[in-house]
Amino acid sequence: MKGISPFIAAILLMAFVVAVGSIVSPWFISFTKSKSSDVEHKSEGQIDCIFSSLDFSSSDIDYSLTTSPDWVNITLDNTGSTELYDFEITITVSDEAKIYSPTDATQKTFSDSLESGGRTILVTNITEDISGTLQKVRVVAKNCPREAKKEVELS
Repeated sequence: MKGISPFIAAILLMAFVVAVGSIVSPWFISFTKSKSSDVEHKSEGQIDCIFSSLDFSSSDIDYSLTTSPDWVNITLDNTGSTELYDFEITITVSDEAKIYSPTDATQKTFSDSLESGGRTILVTNITEDISGTLQKVRVVAKNCPREAKKEVELS
């Protein structure tokens, strides 16, 4: 019977494993670095958000639901130590809650965030006609949505 010797077969098998490893290893190293960088960035953001907080009261809310367009303005304070941006406003009128974004001129962005200790006015123009009694206003900074949020009920 003819065939290759076990010694040659072992050497060929090791050469095959080394070749496959050298092809796959650059991809695996790049993938690992990318994932570890993502995890590091997300964990830093979560750690920063622990120290975030925003504040406003019912006296900081100015609104009109009888004009066209309807509008709600909120004077907001950043009372935490983290910059806040990308705000979302939930307005509850007659037990119906709707989510709005501040106008582009007053929305805070990553490059133009609300600094720690800062104050801003968020202006919301409501394009649809809503009528009724304003019951609640909730503001959330979407860069720290679990920590940087506040809801105020109006009487």
